[in-house]
Amino acid sequence: MATADLQGRSEFGDVGEVWRRMRRQFSRVAGVLGNHDQFGDSARPSHRPEGFLDGAILEMNGLRVGGVSGIVGDSGRANRRSPDEFAEPLITVLVLQPDILLLHAAPETDEGAPGDASIADWIRSTDFAGLIVCGHVHWDERVQRCGRATVLNVDGTVVTLVPAS
Repeated sequence: MATADLQGRSEFGDVGEVWRRMRRQFSRVAGVLGNHDQFGDSARPSHRPEGFLDGAILEMNGLRVGGVSGIVGDSGRANRRSPDEFAEPLITVLVLQPDILLLHAAPETDEGAPGDASIADWIRSTDFAGLIVCGHVHWDERVQRCGRATVLNVDGTVVTLVPAS
């Protein structure tokens, strides 16, 4: 069920309008769903917009962007997967070595910032060395390391990359 006014944290609802507005401003949009997000009836692939990433890679002006939606958790709840269910699309993307990996869930970092330890283990096991953009938990220091990867935590913000002309 979509929430009419998504002003607070931890509310659940349709993020399709935000996606459509971004698409009107930018030629390409890529992103993942958080654990409180949906696209209309997100069980129907026709409601998932271009650029939605979940176990896939998209090339955008020569930049390879991969992504995995949701978080590790009780698979009976929205946008949550068991550790094994989450590992499958994550490892698929990591092995392809995108330049940027979009995650909603943050990995636990080498510096001890909170996050999911299993995601951190999978990142380290594939020797991924790109940029990870994530959120879900707050870090005082937004840039951390996880193995060879640089992790940018954008909890509560949006990242916009515009190619140089």
